[in-house]
Amino acid sequence: MTASVLALTRYDRLGASSRVRFLQYVPHLERMGLRVSVQPLLPREYLTRLYATGSRSPATVAVSLVNRFWRALRQGDPDLAF
Repeated sequence: MTASVLALTRYDRLGASSRVRFLQYVPHLERMGLRVSVQPLLPREYLTRLYATGSRSPATVAVSLVNRFWRALRQGDPDLAF
């Protein structure tokens, strides 16, 4: 049986914080036989706009939080959530 890991990151690979804290380890975890699913909270467009203009969108954050909640309910039960 393959263990599953659900990674709930803030950003995708574009975000340095998510890349350094977790995403750099995904290939190693997969080589160890784990099945890793990454679900970033915020869409790439949010981070692109933040880097370009410094503008944050509270509405995007709110919608993203609701979406994450519903995705987590549908995800099933991972062996480990990070």
